[in-house]
Amino acid sequence: MALLKYATQQFKSKAPKARVYLDGGNAHWVAPAAMAARLDAAGVKNVRGFSVNVSNFFTTAESSAYAKKVNAALSAKYRYARGFVIDTSRNGHGGKPGVWCNPAGAKLGTAPQVGGAGSDYLLWVKVPGESDGPCGVGRNVQAGTFSPDLAMRLIDGR
Repeated sequence: MALLKYATQQFKSKAPKARVYLDGGNAHWVAPAAMAARLDAAGVKNVRGFSVNVSNFFTTAESSAYAKKVNAALSAKYRYARGFVIDTSRNGHGGKPGVWCNPAGAKLGTAPQVGGAGSDYLLWVKVPGESDGPCGVGRNVQAGTFSPDLAMRLIDGR
């Protein structure tokens, strides 16, 4: 945590206009109050905010509600809140807790844009079509490898 906090301090002092977001997990991973404590310890106060749903599948609505709860916890305990971004690259059909590795039926979510669902940005952080590993519908595709088949599945929602 000390290294993360140091990094956020460096961004604040040396690149104050940089839009830096720390990873804030997803709506089904860590309770909002626990995530707020982790983000505070990591120095989120020194940067623009936090991201949610990176490389995950939960809906924009679920992700926004979670981010707002994290901000409520930050505000209640630490007296500040931060902006947030949502990864919508694969959340068009939503997700199921515990199902994260190239699941069948995933679909592209909202295209990247400024704002939306209370966020600073909706972004495609995970490259659509990039494999999570040799699992799910990408059984023969190593993690981090682009697969045209996985990309088409996200377009078709199959």
